Amino acid sequence: MNAPITTPVAAKAASEIRNPTSLLFHDAWRRALAEYEAATTRSSAVANVRDRVDKARSSGALNDEAHVEILECVDAADDLCSDHKAILTLINTPAPDWDAYRTKAEIAIREGYAEEVATALLADANALLAQGISIGWSTALAGFTDAKREYDAYYAGTFGPALDAQKAFEDSKGFEHDPSNPAALATYSDRLNAFQEAHGTAHLVPEQVHKENERLCEAMCDAASKVLDTPAPDLSALRWKLEYLTDGLTRWDGWEGMEQVLADIAHLLPGPLGGA
Repeated sequence: MNAPITTPVAAKAASEIRNPTSLLFHDAWRRALAEYEAATTRSSAVANVRDRVDKARSSGALNDEAHVEILECVDAADDLCSDHKAILTLINTPAPDWDAYRTKAEIAIREGYAEEVATALLADANALLAQGISIGWSTALAGFTDAKREYDAYYAGTFGPALDAQKAFEDSKGFEHDPSNPAALATYSDRLNAFQEAHGTAHLVPEQVHKENERLCEAMCDAASKVLDTPAPDLSALRWKLEYLTDGLTRWDGWEGMEQVLADIAHLLPGPLGGA
């Protein structure tokens, strides 16, 4: 086939480059989360100091003047140790997976930032849904690549040579295979039966070889169907589908696979069909 093929390793690498599953996104999230946790620890420490100062004033250990002076210092420390910036940084850091998404939502709500986090959560949800589509595509394409590689290897190493040997024997005995000859094509079945009666069947491709070739071919076609039925995450994926469907060797018949292709076109391309 002439359709572009990608390896599982390349598909995974491309997926990591395109999507928030890369190490870069995970590292950024971990750093933001660690900074938030450190900031809340500092903020809690300042709150504990404030609580102790208030208790000291209530017990009479501090007079009003000392209490005010110490609280001014505590307020200054609170400003320096505020977790506000760390919370906003965490909110605006893309969530690399659904666990991080849930953590972000829980922290924002607990800290009183529900309004601020709404837009970020929407962006995260869109990115994660797109990520799921891309991973599904990469997985389906890798499955097709593996199935096609196995089929091609068997055809080249086993079935093809056996078929060539069968045709060579039949040609040597004058049997006409040429499908461009209408007369030969019309009488092919009868002539083949007569030929086998005269020369036997020892020259034929072994039945088990035929069956294995058919099994591998069906597995490859099933894998191709799975690719076609998987939403295309981008225009490159859509092009792969269109090239596969129009490849002269594919002989793809009927409507199967086209419904999702049309949905891909409507989603990825602007225009009256359904794009933006």
